[in-house]
Parts: sequence; structure tokens; C-alpha cells
Amino acid sequence: MQTVILKGMPASAKLVYKILAHEGNMTQKELINASLLPERTVRYALDILLRHSLITSEPHFADARQTVYGV
Repeated sequence: MQTVILKGMPASAKLVYKILAHEGNMTQKELINASLLPERTVRYALDILLRHSLITSEPHFADARQTVYGV
């Protein structure tokens, strides 16, 4: 089901999803470093994935200012 939904998405959203699926939960900063995408692009990709309920978000336990994203 996810692959059908991912087909119509931008490449950045697909990349962020694949990184989360392969590497596990990450913060936005970690995703920026892993993907080598600009911060704004990663934010946009996360927004798309969250709107389609393909990823989850929860507060970072060690630093409440950050959010942890996962599949």
C-alpha cells in the first residue's frame, strides 16, 4: 500500500521515507545529514509524509525541542 502512495510523491519525500525505513527513528537534523537535502526540503518531505500518515512523530525524550520521526 505504501509503495502505491509513494509513487505520486516528490523524490525528496521518497528519500526521507526510505531513510527512515532503513535507518529507524531520526530527528529532522539527522535526516538532513543523512539525506544531504536542504533543511527546507526535508521539512516539506516530512510534512507530506505526515499528512499521508506514512510516518509518525513524537517528542524527543532527551530534548523536547526536537521531534523524532519514524515509519
